[in-house]
Amino acid sequence: MVPGIRETVVLVEPERRNQEHASFNAALLEAVLLAYPEEEVLFLAQEAHLQWARRAYETSLGPISSRVRWQEIQIAPKDFGGIRRLPYERHWCRAVVQLAARHTTRAIILCSVADAGLWLLKGMLNRSSPATPVLAFMHSSLGCIAEPFRRSPWNWFIDLRQVLRSRHPDCLRYIALGPAIHGAVCEILPQVADHFEQLDLPCLWARDAGTDLSDGDCVRFGFFGAPRPGTGFDIFCRLATDMREYSAEGRCEFVLIGFLNTDVPDYPTQDVTGVSHQPLTTEEYCRRGDAITYSIWAGSPAKYRFTASASFVDTLSFVKPGVFLRAPYVESYFAQMGDIGYLCDDYESMRRQITSIIEAPPRDRYREQCANIIRGRRIFSPETVGQSLRALVTRTAKLT
Repeated sequence: MVPGIRETVVLVEPERRNQEHASFNAALLEAVLLAYPEEEVLFLAQEAHLQWARRAYETSLGPISSRVRWQEIQIAPKDFGGIRRLPYERHWCRAVVQLAARHTTRAIILCSVADAGLWLLKGMLNRSSPATPVLAFMHSSLGCIAEPFRRSPWNWFIDLRQVLRSRHPDCLRYIALGPAIHGAVCEILPQVADHFEQLDLPCLWARDAGTDLSDGDCVRFGFFGAPRPGTGFDIFCRLATDMREYSAEGRCEFVLIGFLNTDVPDYPTQDVTGVSHQPLTTEEYCRRGDAITYSIWAGSPAKYRFTASASFVDTLSFVKPGVFLRAPYVESYFAQMGDIGYLCDDYESMRRQITSIIEAPPRDRYREQCANIIRGRRIFSPETVGQSLRALVTRTAKLT
């Protein structure tokens, strides 16, 4: 560290993200503030996302530290993909390289990154060879490595597999969000495994305690998030229909804690409560999250092979045990956290488990599951992720 000069950790959000992603940015910001209590933090993003991230942080944690500075950057328009993004990606890539060249920059953390931007950034970093560690969180874009190559030949050179295999700068490390995702990347692309690290998704919690399960109460099953193909909402709707007899007796209810986008499939939602096409206010989202008894998670193992699940994290945030369709992503956290719900092999197994819960509510086990969630979810806390992040920055700095 340079005497008399405060160093800076830089956070960059180079993608056009929605408000849901802002909670991740807020949790990551808190992780960085805790990991580096003496440094300034510079947050670069489009103006709207800066506002969302600030709001998400303040809602969960209160006033933001004066150590944080905010700066708008230009990013690609929403509808631009492939090589059309390159002129826009160049703006933030240049900003990153310039910041990396400063001796007062401790580390640069990319909150997300896509193929075209990563291709440009790697080329610039290879030419400039900065000593500053650059860490890149990989989200849903990682799923491309298991898909067919792009149809357009002129986009092949920025296919993510090609980009990951290209010459790698010493200062750059990729971050896979969780052990199952890290393992899947190493399996599909073993030649780039050495460039990947594993961190859990940093999270801010909605609630600090669970609730009790009582005989005679209506058992409410909830689906967190905005339904999309692969998230398992179709299975949730089917379960709601199969439990219609219990619902008519007031013994159970199936609740959507989110909203339907207008471009999603026509789901059979006649037996689901709270379905609308309008985003929920934060207050209504929390009210519904508090009111449910169990979360239902039925995501496609293929979809969540390379993507972390925000709905799974919300299950932990509201301290709700879950009925889960078995997938490596969820199994990896059962292995770390213990009994946090029920792992089911298929639809029929889920249906039987839900029927059993309605007919004989397992009060003692429910209380234990809530306690396991509160203990086990510490691996996602900004404090824990911040410590791991700082250790990763230190290890990366030794490679440059």
